[in-house]
Amino acid sequence: REIIVFVPEKRAKLGNSTNQDLMKELYSTGYLHYTPSMSYDDNFILKYAASYGGIVVSRDKFREFASKEEYKEVIPNRLLQPTFVKDDLLFPEDPLGRNGPTLDTFLKF
Repeated sequence: REIIVFVPEKRAKLGNSTNQDLMKELYSTGYLHYTPSMSYDDNFILKYAASYGGIVVSRDKFREFASKEEYKEVIPNRLLQPTFVKDDLLFPEDPLGRNGPTLDTFLKF
């Protein structure tokens, strides 16, 4: 599987990120991709996931895109919303709710 991270280009400037070195490393290894500063990065995230069958990891609910036909599969079925507890990143065991698939099944869609 491939991991792609989209971040607005303005975050690349000094003072706009809490960990500039990590961002440089992720960019140089091909994981991080900057979106144009005047663009809406959510659109890049959803378009990429729709085009390449990806899962979106975000706390955003993408409500403003929910009515767009091209994202009708991604938003309700491939959105994984993590929780942060101190320095830990936690994923729900039931990412689509109690009656949905387990996390393992979800990740193998």
